[in-house]
Amino acid sequence: MKTCFICLCSLLFICKDSFAQGILGRLKQKAQQITEQAINKAADKALEQKPPQNDAPGQESSSGTNAGSTQGAGEPKSSNSAIVNSMIKTDTLINGIDTVYHFNTSAITPKDFVSYALTLKGTPYVPGSIDPQYGLDCSGFITHVFNHFNISVPRRTFDFKNAEKKISISEAQAGDIILFTGSDQTQKIPGHMGIITAKSKDIQFVHASSGLTHSVTTSTLSDSYFKSRFLAIVRVF
Repeated sequence: MKTCFICLCSLLFICKDSFAQGILGRLKQKAQQITEQAINKAADKALEQKPPQNDAPGQESSSGTNAGSTQGAGEPKSSNSAIVNSMIKTDTLINGIDTVYHFNTSAITPKDFVSYALTLKGTPYVPGSIDPQYGLDCSGFITHVFNHFNISVPRRTFDFKNAEKKISISEAQAGDIILFTGSDQTQKIPGHMGIITAKSKDIQFVHASSGLTHSVTTSTLSDSYFKSRFLAIVRVF
């Protein structure tokens, strides 16, 4: 009888322990589900707020070549905006679709502009960033240099194709912005850009590259890598 009582107590203890473990397991599972949902929600929100990326030719993300479909920080909310901000005035073209950008750079010189850009050489390449303390992507690099002089510009590489002044290679000079396609050079859409630093026999430019250097660096237009992806040169001074 005593033995049966002991067995019964043991059985009850085992059942109680199993029941408790079952409840604990379900609680852990529910907590994990809530945590995963919170993480996913935060990630989705971060992606919505993240500015579009524009990368160096050859190793760009796809967003660099179709940036025109994404709205970024510091850009006009519509192509019909009369004033983007105090530094940029936009006019609508006849077709009512594209926008011509006028850059108010009268307070600075191309020399100062280029000199500051060159101080950023070696800054790591970080997609979506305009903060050199963290890193810069290609359009973030351009944005930061302009912002350093209190000049606002479109955040997207794509929008620079509509700069008011288009310049031929022979007319290029320091301070001009040079535009390239993204990794797919068959799509003639700006996906990368840099600042021309000098022109003698060749055009030299500084840019944030996602290539081998993975940082702000200088390159030349004669490099076949860039020559095949060259689109245009625009003047901002």
